[in-house]
Amino acid sequence: MKYIAAATVISCFLLAEATTTSSGTIATGSVVAASVSSMDALNSISSAGFDINVPSEDDEEGQENSPVLASVVAEHEEREEIEDEDETPATAKDSQADYTKAVDENVFASAGLVYNQDKDLPVFRNGRTTEGLPPVPEVIACRSEGQIAITYSEGPSDATARIARQLLERSTRGNFFANTMWLNQQRYAMVLQNAYNAGHFIGMTYRLPSEDPESLSDKEIKDDIIKNAHMIETLIQVSPKYVRLHFSAQSDGRTEHILRDLGFILVSYNLDGKDYVHETPELVAEEYSRTFNSYKERYDSKGSFVAIQYDIPETKSMSAVPNILDVIEKEGFTPVRMDGCLNDAKPYKKTASGLEYVSDKFSFGASGYPANKVKSIISNSTVEDELRVLAVDDTFLNKSGAAMTLPRTIGFALIPALVYIFFI
Repeated sequence: MKYIAAATVISCFLLAEATTTSSGTIATGSVVAASVSSMDALNSISSAGFDINVPSEDDEEGQENSPVLASVVAEHEEREEIEDEDETPATAKDSQADYTKAVDENVFASAGLVYNQDKDLPVFRNGRTTEGLPPVPEVIACRSEGQIAITYSEGPSDATARIARQLLERSTRGNFFANTMWLNQQRYAMVLQNAYNAGHFIGMTYRLPSEDPESLSDKEIKDDIIKNAHMIETLIQVSPKYVRLHFSAQSDGRTEHILRDLGFILVSYNLDGKDYVHETPELVAEEYSRTFNSYKERYDSKGSFVAIQYDIPETKSMSAVPNILDVIEKEGFTPVRMDGCLNDAKPYKKTASGLEYVSDKFSFGASGYPANKVKSIISNSTVEDELRVLAVDDTFLNKSGAAMTLPRTIGFALIPALVYIFFI
């Protein structure tokens, strides 16, 4: 009888150990699931042929994003030179509307949107003209006055979780355009996925595999775009639809056209926080105030904005979040996701290679769409706290803790039984 009892106790221990390694499931339905188990998604990345690097205990903290920062500075310097050359007269309110609305009417339908000429602000503008190719329109503003989409490019990084957490604690969702070069690192893949599951919007920053676009064929570029988008798709179960191009020293209209033909929508900006040059968060926030005031003086209206920040460690984006949100609240703007910015009820692609647009439970018009309203609450937290806050809909962290706690509790409770069986 003792041996039967001992076997039963040992079986409980084995069951407890097996329980700690069980994984969650992904819900499915007519709307693409928005909550995804991190381990399931990481496994799917591996099964899709992507290498995932799991850091060891000896790995140093931090992320080297410096090469990205250099290109960011170069991009904005070049853009400022172009804008100085194309300065629009201050009295050009009507011509500004004509400039973009002519573009909007043709682009909305291709993006799966309905354009309302009487209500919608101009939100698209033609990109740069490349020899032999017409410009590809890009999003630069929101459809409704008083809206602002705060976008972050070139992450995820060590700064991304803190930025996402601060936005979340102020009841605000951001827009993170992921550069997939970081997603083969387990912790950054999990940061992006947790940001998505917390209701933040996910786009893609696309970077060509070569600094010389002419060295690549159309097919090579197309295949690489799909590969990058598919990597994000394996993490969040939908493919990004909105894309921002990583800066290249050479103008690359061909890549823009390939992106458009694949069903992606290009996103630019009309507000630059300049977090890549400013040394303090106050100076970053001042860029928002200056841009708001400049627009009002120029066009006698509030306007709408797509702001650009960079969620990489070398910038002031992380520390500037509360300052930026304070300015947005003070000026009476409403921060929105990109789908809310454009009233886009299907803000993702079903697959990276396909042309079908889909929604998820967080999409504009869905019951789970987060209504952003800035709240003046900020608190300090650890990295672990931030990951748990972000995982409000991806509860694998809490589930993992619970899965380990219960079996261990059972195991400890059975210790006296073992003592009794063998020694009494």
